[in-house]
Amino acid sequence: MSPTYRGYVEKAINLHEGERTKAQCRPLKLQGVTLVEVLSPPKYKMLRNRATIVAGAWVVRAAMDQCGRTVTRRLLIQTAEPGNLRQIALLPGAFAGNFQLELDAMRIVRPALMLKAHCKIPKKLVFMDVKSLTPAGPKGWTETWTARACGKPVKVTVTYTADATGMQITAK
Repeated sequence: MSPTYRGYVEKAINLHEGERTKAQCRPLKLQGVTLVEVLSPPKYKMLRNRATIVAGAWVVRAAMDQCGRTVTRRLLIQTAEPGNLRQIALLPGAFAGNFQLELDAMRIVRPALMLKAHCKIPKKLVFMDVKSLTPAGPKGWTETWTARACGKPVKVTVTYTADATGMQITAK
């Protein structure tokens, strides 16, 4: 992985940290990056005598140093226009599913966290961490999602159970 790309990932993660590390040391330092999932393979064209990315989307997992401890951050990186990338912060921590499962889980877990915290303002929800409670496998697994909702710390246990349609997701 090129130093330029590593620098891009580190900068992107720090841009998205916001509330998560508000009272902690900054910036986070990149320790390593892993490609997790390719959603759309990168495509390149020669523009101005240079190979330039024109399409593609992928998910990366980054190990980051935060005040001497390793934390995990994930990003969706996609082309915005030829030669330019944009990134979207995904769940922090040990989320074990793929990108589509994260989108599905968000629709279930977000309301559960808001309800548990008695918070009615969706913009006041900040995901802090995801921790694995049981190993991920084809039959399912369990995680704890930690967030801050309207300033209150809140946790829910998220269970993924395989069924004929994919994964059933519950949050308690």
